[in-house]
Amino acid sequence: MMTGEQKQQIYVSRRKGVPFVEIAAQLGMSRNTVKTFCWRNGLTDAEMANPQPNRGYRGFCKRCGKRLDQKSDSRPKVFCTDECRILWWKVHPHKLNRKSLQTVKCPCCGDEFTHYPSQKKTFCSHDCYIQNRYYREGGHDNAG
Repeated sequence: MMTGEQKQQIYVSRRKGVPFVEIAAQLGMSRNTVKTFCWRNGLTDAEMANPQPNRGYRGFCKRCGKRLDQKSDSRPKVFCTDECRILWWKVHPHKLNRKSLQTVKCPCCGDEFTHYPSQKKTFCSHDCYIQNRYYREGGHDNAG
């Protein structure tokens, strides 16, 4: 029976490109045991070279390889913490789906900014919103 720590070590090692034989020697287990675990969890050479976006990571954090506790009634976790999620996306910005972004001009300062349509943003920042709301000509000008 393989422990959670061994599974995590296999996952981290495979993500670094370590061969099955070396992982098996490090952990003191059969090469076939390591190979079978990798095959079941999407860590084979072919899957590592051409990852499938919907394949998932089957219980391991996408960034650090830590084992994840999955709940059956919710969407599968991909990252162990928000910190791991943020750091992974900083390293992989090219994997973001930015097809639906809109470019809009801020009515206060005139700068262009991008946002998703569902955000319904009008201003580039909170400061511009406040400036436009309270300090524009013809506005309330802090009249209480």
